[in-house]
Amino acid sequence: MSTTKTKALTSDQVDKLERFISCSPDATEFAKKALIWMLRQSQGMTKTVCLTFTPDKSSLGRQVAHGVHDMRSANGSTFINRFLDELGAPMSFSSRSGYYTGKKTSLISGQRDIQAG
Repeated sequence: MSTTKTKALTSDQVDKLERFISCSPDATEFAKKALIWMLRQSQGMTKTVCLTFTPDKSSLGRQVAHGVHDMRSANGSTFINRFLDELGAPMSFSSRSGYYTGKKTSLISGQRDIQAG
């Protein structure tokens, strides 16, 4: 049975996560900067943050979405979800297609996430 974690990451943990993201070979520099920006807005990964790109900036959105995917993927080398679990992070990164409407969506296993894309 999974439990929902709600304790915010400490500033030291956020710093470690920022360094971890910035060293990832699985995302572009822009994608890493966008993820770090979202992390900083999330209040220690306790607040959902959504980053939406307008159609004229969709290539940037794809960079971020692909970066999130590749950093989470077993085919990549970052394994960010494992690192987040080790930190005890209450949320994780994910990406979605479409536009954020502010409405609640059902997430697998009650997972809360920071979205990009």
